[in-house]
Amino acid sequence: MRKIFFLIFTLTICGYAQATIRIVSTTPASTTCNGSILVEASGNAGPFRVQVMSANGSVLADRTMLNPTENISGLCSGQYTVQVYNALGCARTLLTEVFVVPQFFSSKPNKFQTGLDAGNWTAVAYPNPFAQDFQLSLNWGKAQSEHLEIEVHNALGQLIYSQIQEAIPGQNLYNIKLGDSSARGILHLVLRDKQGRQQVLKIMQVKE
Repeated sequence: MRKIFFLIFTLTICGYAQATIRIVSTTPASTTCNGSILVEASGNAGPFRVQVMSANGSVLADRTMLNPTENISGLCSGQYTVQVYNALGCARTLLTEVFVVPQFFSSKPNKFQTGLDAGNWTAVAYPNPFAQDFQLSLNWGKAQSEHLEIEVHNALGQLIYSQIQEAIPGQNLYNIKLGDSSARGILHLVLRDKQGRQQVLKIMQVKE
């Protein structure tokens, strides 16, 4: 009876100590294994501890999250298991993948060239203006899935955010969270496919 009671008690505590865990973004890796995973954890049972394992079960990172978000860098392309533990030892598990930087993105047109035909796909960013993070809604009208390059540049043209995301036929929604060091004001959001066709959206980041 004690074992059964302890099990029920543990499940009750884990259920009460709710936590919101998500993968904010992943940065693609080149041959130098410079990819990364940005993890966010919030709830009423911190501090949280994040553990990242490769596909073969090797633990690549295991540390306490000192902030709501934790960036795990130095990752090669591949699939990863992300586990976030709360103060009671209860874990939430997420699976994600760090993509390899496609070679077709190595040759890029002018970042702010706006006359390129994007074909049958449209995008909108909201809210606009935004404070911390925003969402990118993409209507992918092509019959086949494809990887897109998503970049954010400040008013000086400096790259402050980059990732590769898969666009599937129909509506796609991506969460984009910029770091605290990102420039405020007018930013340029660039979406580019492997043919070099792109869309450039203007968004504004305001101080809280």
